[in-house]
Amino acid sequence: MEQQEKLKLSCVKEKKMLIAYEISHTNMIITSKSVKELWLEWYPDDATYFDMLPYKWDTCYNWISKYINKHDSKFICEAIKKQHIRQRRELNKKLKYTNTNAYIILIKSNIKRNQLAKYLYVNGAEKRTGDFGSMVAYVKSLKEIQKK
Repeated sequence: MEQQEKLKLSCVKEKKMLIAYEISHTNMIITSKSVKELWLEWYPDDATYFDMLPYKWDTCYNWISKYINKHDSKFICEAIKKQHIRQRRELNKKLKYTNTNAYIILIKSNIKRNQLAKYLYVNGAEKRTGDFGSMVAYVKSLKEIQKK
């Protein structure tokens, strides 16, 4: 179970959309090699994941190439903004079940190259920032603390 948790990528959909936006915006040639080089340049921590599970890279590449062929950069930009709002909403839904008065605010949602959206967790005087993946992990830890 622990090993499976370590073998997960964080914020995959957002990363795929940012890569797709960059490629469509710069008119880069879409090949598996070029897309993977860009991905690993932006997110070097994901290299071991893709080396261990190469079929996962194929899945990501196929999604990115189809998305770019189907949509222009303006549409992709809007989709990324909607994804940020969807993620904030999902985090706030998860917080409902922690029986706290905490909430999440989207603080950095500019679409800049490899920058993931940043969220602010607020519970009274307690504040914490992070991307979607780290906030999901934090909310899960809050739920586990309450179970004990």
